[in-house]
Amino acid sequence: MKSKSLFSIILSLFCVSNFLIAQDSSKLQTPKKRMVVNNHPAQYSYKYFTEPHIEDFALGFDYQQENFDQKLTWDDSKHYQNSGGFNIYFMANSRITKNRIPMGAINWGGGFAMNFQGDGNYEYVQMNTVNLDSAKTNLSVLSPQLYTFVRGELKVGPFYPFIGIAGGVKWYSTSQTTETLVTLKDYENTTSDHIKSTGSLYIAPEIGIRIRLTKTTSLVSSYSWVSGGELNLTNLDKSDFNSWQFNIVNEKANMNLSQIKFGLLFDLSERKSTKTLIKEAYSDTTYINEDEINSNTYPCPCCPKTNYNYSTPPNKPAEIEVDPTQNNTRIRSYPSNSQYPEPVQPSINVPKKPLPGIKPAPVIKPKS
Repeated sequence: MKSKSLFSIILSLFCVSNFLIAQDSSKLQTPKKRMVVNNHPAQYSYKYFTEPHIEDFALGFDYQQENFDQKLTWDDSKHYQNSGGFNIYFMANSRITKNRIPMGAINWGGGFAMNFQGDGNYEYVQMNTVNLDSAKTNLSVLSPQLYTFVRGELKVGPFYPFIGIAGGVKWYSTSQTTETLVTLKDYENTTSDHIKSTGSLYIAPEIGIRIRLTKTTSLVSSYSWVSGGELNLTNLDKSDFNSWQFNIVNEKANMNLSQIKFGLLFDLSERKSTKTLIKEAYSDTTYINEDEINSNTYPCPCCPKTNYNYSTPPNKPAEIEVDPTQNNTRIRSYPSNSQYPEPVQPSINVPKKPLPGIKPAPVIKPKS
């Protein structure tokens, strides 16, 4: 009887201890949750549009043709008449006068232009080389110019008529160019020597029109009157060659020019847009079970080892052998048809020397 009572007490204690252990384990297994606040920014829609005038910056490329207003009676070959060239310029909007002119704008900018007056007659000469190579030489004239301008334009539909004024410096540069008749191995084939320059400051009113083709591209055409000082121009027809150099003949002329330009203007301004609110900013709250986060965290696996297979050339019989007492060195050479070709030596371009001077002895001109 006593043994049964003792067994019952032990069994009761065991059940109570299991219940208490189960309660503690259930408390330990209760998941921990963390509150996370998510902030969502406001959402907007943007509608882009194009300003009617140049807003920030534009870049233009023109073909330029110029002509002396006065008749140059000494210019038989018309080198200074209708000479062609190019014009590169930039243009920006004036922040001071921005949006102060109804339907218009005032722009400012600057540029660089170049006209080519052409070449004189060729003369055949000898070069001061070992082989006395034949060459030809002639005079050429070109006229660069640097300038700045202010321009005001109005908007009439897709057309933008404008008036402006430009000012800068323009000069005429004469050079003697010598070119060999055959390609030389050790010397450059062409050389150019500056002979003289003449120039003057100028001012140039202009009128023109800009036609907008696309949102960023416009067709531009203009006409300018250039007025400057007196020039000493090179007469390419009368300057003769004395078997050594040219005897330059200068002619006086006033810088009164007419310039015609036409080309393309690219608007590189920043795009403008209007902003419309679609959805306001808001916040929401979520709860994350930290036990799930910890259970989904895995250690980074070890990177697998990479086995590299290096191929080595097979043993070839030695064609050149050195004394075995000297570190047992052996030199192997492979035939030309081997799968292990010899390394290619890099090629070095040796710069050519400039052309030497011209010998006084003339060369008989080839029959035409």
